Amino acid sequence: MSKRFLVSCVVCLLACLTSTSYSADTVTAQTVKNPAASKERYNQIVANLDIGGDLLIVANMEGFVQEQVNNLVQIMGIVPDTNKDDQAFKNVINKIPGFLQKNGCYGMQGFGMSVLPRSDGLNTIKGFLARDPASSVMPIWRGFVGTAPQKLSCLSMLPADTVLVRAGTGELNEIWKMFKSGIAEMGSPKTVLEFNQWLSGSATNVGVDVDKLFASLNGEGFFSLQLSENAMMNFPKKLGEEPLKIPQPTILIGFAVNDDSMMKFMGNILAKSKMPVTQVQVESTTINTVNMPLPMPIPVQLSYAMHGKYFLFGTTLQVITTAIKASGGNSGLTATAHYKKLFQGLSDVNNGVLYVSPRLMKTIYDIQISNLAQTEKTSPQAAAIIRDWVSRQNSMEGAFTFVNCKSGILVTGISSSSGREMIGSTMIAPVGLLAAIAIPSFVKARNTAQQNACINNLRMLDSAKEQWALSAKKADGVQVEIPAMLQYIKGAKMPICPKGGTYKVNVIGQNPECSIPEHRMRTGN
Repeated sequence: MSKRFLVSCVVCLLACLTSTSYSADTVTAQTVKNPAASKERYNQIVANLDIGGDLLIVANMEGFVQEQVNNLVQIMGIVPDTNKDDQAFKNVINKIPGFLQKNGCYGMQGFGMSVLPRSDGLNTIKGFLARDPASSVMPIWRGFVGTAPQKLSCLSMLPADTVLVRAGTGELNEIWKMFKSGIAEMGSPKTVLEFNQWLSGSATNVGVDVDKLFASLNGEGFFSLQLSENAMMNFPKKLGEEPLKIPQPTILIGFAVNDDSMMKFMGNILAKSKMPVTQVQVESTTINTVNMPLPMPIPVQLSYAMHGKYFLFGTTLQVITTAIKASGGNSGLTATAHYKKLFQGLSDVNNGVLYVSPRLMKTIYDIQISNLAQTEKTSPQAAAIIRDWVSRQNSMEGAFTFVNCKSGILVTGISSSSGREMIGSTMIAPVGLLAAIAIPSFVKARNTAQQNACINNLRMLDSAKEQWALSAKKADGVQVEIPAMLQYIKGAKMPICPKGGTYKVNVIGQNPECSIPEHRMRTGN
């Protein structure tokens, strides 16, 4: 399959979703051309937000994505088409705007966000993504958001030690169909042929038709991360450093399905790879486990099962077992006091939820602080700045619901982050990113300079030894008289390692050494 085609699609999709710059002409045209329409858009967005809090942001984004895609297409069109491959690449690029428009990618019309403090120290967060009503039924929106709000029954299967979950009603089959149509409409004849051959061969290779596999997904699913409240593990660090103990993590993924296509797919893949699989019965559900330890720093025992209408996939047998036992009962995440507190007052009929536990942020904080140990030794001031920055996220928590409306997507939730912290994080993020990139580079550069200076000292010691040995007529293996040897060094003083190491002169014929392991004379020095 053409690599250029895939790259161009990814580039354009990313660009239309992440680009953030306007040209002056564009801004002027939009603000002057129709201020009444801009005011109407403002009122539409603000009607879904809270006024009078810490933060209120409203942006008219109508036409923004389309303009950025068109700009990108123009830039990529500058590439000279000196051969057939370049011409084919340009043909693909020129078809992208129409493809994105047909699938609803230009439907975004505006965005707004508000933060309202609460008396309990938390904050009510609201966000609204205004959208062209006609786009709501188009593939890109159905694929990532879904259609009508519903009560998510999958949440009942989340284990109580879940610290992160993103559940939703996105229809992955729509994304698959959009991808297929993109190949057919924009791909070269060769690309289309190769893709169709792969598609027809997939049924033979994995025993399940790919179209049927995606069609079996029923529009509800979740991704979750658990941190054990009992089992701990050593977080890997550099050789010689004391390992950090953190709660043992697991991952649990679930999809609502119409049939057993996912089970057949997994079974056929494992059978073809000849990987040993064991089966365990838990409350009349069969859990399949890959009985092969994987070389990873965390315990992994890949497992999957079909429980009711849900296909479950987890990194351990235990996490799926816990999910099955939690379903339909009162032992899962949704029964915990913290979950109930954060989601109190939020609608349980929605198109998705996001939950972040302070236990997750505390664990991430511990890992970040642990990794600062080396920086604190070499750059204590820089480490203090980074420590202060990451400590602000130490106990962050949040719960959000996503509701698909005809005119847009409404996000409502509770968070420990205030409006000031959100703006501050946005402003300081580039500084933190630069620090994360620059400080290790500075530390490495300084370590390299210190190492080179120390090696130069070792060379001086070695040269002084040789001169003393020649003058005193000493053979290899003889102990060096250090005061006499130092007369051949400027100042007649022992050099000092810039990193605080101590020097061992050694006998004649052996290189002098520094107590710091990486400070060594290379062969031939």
